[in-house]
Amino acid sequence: MALIKVQTASERISTVRRRILNNNRQINTLPGSVAGDLFVVPLALSDVQQQAVNFFVSSSFSPSELLALKQDANNVALIAQALNVSADDVLTSISQAIDVLAANVSETRLAAKKASGTVLFMRSAPPTSDITVPAGKVVRASNGAQFITTADVTLFGPPVDPAIYINTEEDTFSIPAPVEAVEAGTTSNAPAGTIVDVLGPVANLPFVTNTTSIQGGTDLETDEDLVARILNKWQAVGTTTKQGVINSVLKNVDVQDVFLADAGSAFSVRGYGKADMFIKAIIPEQVSETFSVFNHPTIPSAIHPSFLPLISIVSVTAGLANLQRQLSGSLSGSVRALDAIRFTSTPFPGSVTITYLYNRAIRDTQNVFDDTSLAPLNYQKPVDGITASETSLLVKEAARLISDYTATVQTLPGEDIGAVIGEAKARIAAYNSALNIGEQSFLSDINEIIEQTPGVLRLAGTPSKFAPSDESGTLSSIKPTENQVVDLVNVNLFSS
Repeated sequence: MALIKVQTASERISTVRRRILNNNRQINTLPGSVAGDLFVVPLALSDVQQQAVNFFVSSSFSPSELLALKQDANNVALIAQALNVSADDVLTSISQAIDVLAANVSETRLAAKKASGTVLFMRSAPPTSDITVPAGKVVRASNGAQFITTADVTLFGPPVDPAIYINTEEDTFSIPAPVEAVEAGTTSNAPAGTIVDVLGPVANLPFVTNTTSIQGGTDLETDEDLVARILNKWQAVGTTTKQGVINSVLKNVDVQDVFLADAGSAFSVRGYGKADMFIKAIIPEQVSETFSVFNHPTIPSAIHPSFLPLISIVSVTAGLANLQRQLSGSLSGSVRALDAIRFTSTPFPGSVTITYLYNRAIRDTQNVFDDTSLAPLNYQKPVDGITASETSLLVKEAARLISDYTATVQTLPGEDIGAVIGEAKARIAAYNSALNIGEQSFLSDINEIIEQTPGVLRLAGTPSKFAPSDESGTLSSIKPTENQVVDLVNVNLFSS
């Protein structure tokens, strides 16, 4: 905290009077006197004001000191009194000063977000004709928070079978509608069952509820949280710190996400004092190489290419070959992985040219640390298997947790079923590609993506599978390890 002290007005007046009297005890400085009213008081108040300004300015160079000042109610009150403003004005100035420090490290305060989710519009009898809930319809929660529908939804009448709209929990016929909060903030989050009213009810759909929570509403980022991010950014300036190494990669390579397993972590399998960096990024690059012998160090009848890790084989000029990736081991997924192009025939098929794709993102990321100013201590370039095993930092592909999703959907009458299912799969693929390393994938998210796909009426029952490919059943979520990425490779959608 800054060492400058802010005095109260009475404290400063006493100090000024004492200094005057020390020089000349004959001068009358009491309140009501000429010297007191025209000299002592104005000077003291000016001093206090300057102290307040100096105190604030000295604090504003440090986010930690600004936070300390904010939490010091006494000094906030003294500054407010000295500057003739309110305490809230001082707190606002503190927040603004923190915003300036954030801008210095290219950060901005996170804005408040609106909650979103789904509500059910309901009726007690089956529909006899189409009933549409238009976008823009406002519903209200029991705490007064308001939400607005963001898309038109229709409860179809005959010839659509009304049984598909039966909600056994509510004993009604219902249609889901996506909603977003009118106001941002945590107060816009609504637990299940708290949506109670429609402002201007929908004709023939008089009831509304939410069987799942409406969530995602956040408040404007606090000073405390913003300061924590500023300090984290400052700590990353030194490239030998964990965050500094990560920032070096994010700055120089097109990488979606990075997980750096600390030396000694269970995910740094090369031994103590060596860290493994897992990245989510694929930059395919095609290479053609010619070989005259099998050269893989551990796999018979196999070729070990120069550029790794492998993505796929494009072509071979002789013989039949298959890709065999190294899925485990201390070098898997790195520029020194033991990936193999394995031939089905034992004799070498003469001179052979192999065209293949490899992930250049791994090479580019590893090459970032060729710059010694960015490399961690004891770094050595992994030019072979030995140096790759011993280097202080080895870059690897994030492992893929291959997973399946299988469900049956009902499409709206007249829709092109193939096109609707194709769009649903494309939306799931977009969601899947956005998942970060270590991030859970939730069944409810996939279900919602499908149900909000144009042309889809609803899911027909519960999906029959949502789990890693080597497991069975339907999980509520798939949780990868810290160095894995969930990859929904097998999405099977059927129409009923």
